[in-house]
Amino acid sequence: MDNKLGREGHRKRMRTNYIANGISTLEDHNVLELFLSLVIPQKDVKPLAYELMNHYGSLENVMNADIEDLMQVKGIGESSAIALSLVKDINARISLNKNKSVTRLSDSNASQMYAKNILDNEDNEKLIMITLDNSLSIIKTHTINSGIVNSLRAEPKKILENVIKDNASSVVVAHNHPHGKAIPSASDINFTLELIQLLRKLNVRVNDHIVVGEKETLSMNNDARYMIYFDK
Repeated sequence: MDNKLGREGHRKRMRTNYIANGISTLEDHNVLELFLSLVIPQKDVKPLAYELMNHYGSLENVMNADIEDLMQVKGIGESSAIALSLVKDINARISLNKNKSVTRLSDSNASQMYAKNILDNEDNEKLIMITLDNSLSIIKTHTINSGIVNSLRAEPKKILENVIKDNASSVVVAHNHPHGKAIPSASDINFTLELIQLLRKLNVRVNDHIVVGEKETLSMNNDARYMIYFDK
């Protein structure tokens, strides 16, 4: 009984602290413990929070883990695993919903935000292409590749088919570095140059290549190091 009272007192203090001060005053393991206490209300979840943090190495890795993988951790059942995974998916849905009102990509800022909303919550590297008409209105967003974006040579047919099918006047391409900086690699630069040359034959302009990093986003056509590659 004493243990239960102590647990309830601890949980109440965590909740009161969160309500009064928000998340900024909580350590990562406390955030996870507070979340688990709401999902598993009848159990002392402090040891479980530490177990998850030790197993995955960080709060981010815990929240990004697959449901099946989470269920391999002792104390995590299906409901708890779904709840943890749902947080990531809700955040991804909220980001995607921000694009619902976006109809044009008129400049690099608009392109960066649009791409960030799509790619920011992706765990793996993904390449997308947004086709635009001659007024820069969005026609469609295509996923070209998932995995490592090394070269255009892997997907030229898919790119050309989508550009022709959409009757696009220009495109914006974007990919993410989920665990790295928004700095184009040599492969990213080569991909951009190859794409510009390929679509130039169809009189279709590559307006930008956006790189979404873990903490920042870069527009290659708005960066002095790379803007020389693009048609003006």
